[in-house]
Amino acid sequence: MNIVSSVALGTVDPPDIFTAEELKAWRKPKTLRLICDLLGPWVQIALSLLFVALWNNPVSWIIAFFLIGGAQHAINLITHEFAHRLIFPENRRLNDFLGTWIYGAAGALPFRFYIDRHWDHHLYVSTEDDTKEMYKRDFSHWHILKELFLGISGYDYFFQVFSVLLRHKTKLAEDKQKKTYVTDFAAVILVQFIIFLLFMLWGFWQYLFLWLLPLTTVGTLFAKLRSAVEHHPLPSECGHGTYFHGTEFPLYRTVRATLFERLFLCRINFNYHIEHHLWPAVSYQNLPKVHERLYKHKNLPEPPGYLKVLKELWLQKTNFLDDRDYLH
Repeated sequence: MNIVSSVALGTVDPPDIFTAEELKAWRKPKTLRLICDLLGPWVQIALSLLFVALWNNPVSWIIAFFLIGGAQHAINLITHEFAHRLIFPENRRLNDFLGTWIYGAAGALPFRFYIDRHWDHHLYVSTEDDTKEMYKRDFSHWHILKELFLGISGYDYFFQVFSVLLRHKTKLAEDKQKKTYVTDFAAVILVQFIIFLLFMLWGFWQYLFLWLLPLTTVGTLFAKLRSAVEHHPLPSECGHGTYFHGTEFPLYRTVRATLFERLFLCRINFNYHIEHHLWPAVSYQNLPKVHERLYKHKNLPEPPGYLKVLKELWLQKTNFLDDRDYLH
């Protein structure tokens, strides 16, 4: 089986296979491609809405519902790139402004709040302190049906919101975090209200079914499935280590992405996840270069796609070790 993860590297440290000059040069994206990638999700949303307007029937609404959910997920993935200050690395003010008001707010992510949570994910990945939790669910056999329902019903979205706010409240109570995020939450509220007003020029049901519901249902489901592929171990990777499910090292996985998978599960080379975790200051545009050299250096097989890994997670046995015995 050619499904490998960071566990196959045998270390938590990135190998010394790049020069400092290369890593510095690879931090900056190329402008033309950047513009196309930033506009991509908005074009997908606009075409989906046009599709419904021109062909108003249940089939077109359902297709648009899933395409818009995929685009909203893509907006959040682009927010992730803004959070790493890799969209405009030489102009942090512009980077953070667009990340706050255009992408973070549109995806209902308070930008600086998201940054702090995301860096905790990088720091504590595969431990009980990891701020990403939904990849730790059981995706085997009938359990995946439950996970699909929890995502499509909106439960996961509100569970995540409340768990994030509870975690933040706990940090405040422990005096570990004294930051305020008023501007970031205000941006989310204002931008979401503007989107609501724009949709109301068309109709309330269009807003509900073609924006709010995709955002809180399938958009979250796509994020959960993607995160499971990126971070959930297979039985062959488990043991008696100190990380999630007993893995010896923090687990992140690189996969290929088909055009279909890019529409719903990943954008901007998010599938190069080993490379991103090892070199988080490299622009998404240059992760394929990192991938090529890393896999050649470690003699690793080229990875399968998202659906292949999800299939393996689905078919796995459920005899995992008790997480509580092996987490930090």
